[in-house]
Amino acid sequence: MATDNRVIIQKANEIMTADLLAQDGTLAPFRAAEFQEKIIEQSRIMQLATVHPMKAMKEQVPAFKFGSRILHKGTEGAALPAASAGKPTWSHVELDAQLFKAFIPLTTEVLEDNIEGGRLVDHLQSAGAKAIARDIEEIAIDGDTDSADADLAVLDGLIKQATAHTVAGGAVLINKTLLKNMLHELPNEFKQIKPDLRWLVSPNMELAYRDSLADLGTPLGDRYRTEDIPVTPHGIAFETLAKIRDNIGAADTSNILLCVPKSILFGFWRTVEMKLWEDTPAGVTYLIVRCRWDVKWSDTNGVVKMTGVKVA
Repeated sequence: MATDNRVIIQKANEIMTADLLAQDGTLAPFRAAEFQEKIIEQSRIMQLATVHPMKAMKEQVPAFKFGSRILHKGTEGAALPAASAGKPTWSHVELDAQLFKAFIPLTTEVLEDNIEGGRLVDHLQSAGAKAIARDIEEIAIDGDTDSADADLAVLDGLIKQATAHTVAGGAVLINKTLLKNMLHELPNEFKQIKPDLRWLVSPNMELAYRDSLADLGTPLGDRYRTEDIPVTPHGIAFETLAKIRDNIGAADTSNILLCVPKSILFGFWRTVEMKLWEDTPAGVTYLIVRCRWDVKWSDTNGVVKMTGVKVA
């Protein structure tokens, strides 16, 4: 049996080397891009966000905006004075890609079946991308360098980074007044782009608000009870993210983020490594994946966080 297992592992590695990996053990360039695309496809938050391919493990992404008036009264035949020149505010977002590794156990039967069916590469990429996307989303949302969880402690996630505008929910069940308070806290320049705004909530938070609408006893309320129509309080759509927890500080308590999702900036350093490793004494084969990434808000001034909101 041990000999059979080694033959299967050898065949698997030969297929991966021929079809997937470069000679240095990393994903071939076209496969690396394909693998990253599969990860993004499996992650709702990355589909909403901006994904930036980093040129180095540390990179400063420039940004600027005009925070004051740039259009002034003009006089025909005369240039504007130097004092009227528009002065953009320059800033940058520093991405610092952190190393994460995945060890995915694979049974001999899975390897054997997929080798014979010619599906090894597709199976490994699909299964690996789904698991990695799930974990990236959790760390990106809930990361905290003060966490006792070693994985979450690698970087500060989006909830912790959102400090510019914070509103206390007061341990009250989600309602339209709480959401109005959040919207009131958002600077006016972002209210002008309301179609781009989203409420980022947990699935249970969306369910609680939908249920409150269904209790209105109106034709629209009946539709919320019987149909899966979008929830758009104050004209802004809910986006549910499975990794926003409902036990933050207390049971049935969560956070809400109001933002432009495209201001979420994921940076991926290009090197992705994938290979098989056999733990012979344990009789287990692992798919090993290494990736480096970071996540930042491109403009925290456009983010409002509400803490301590009840979902039930």
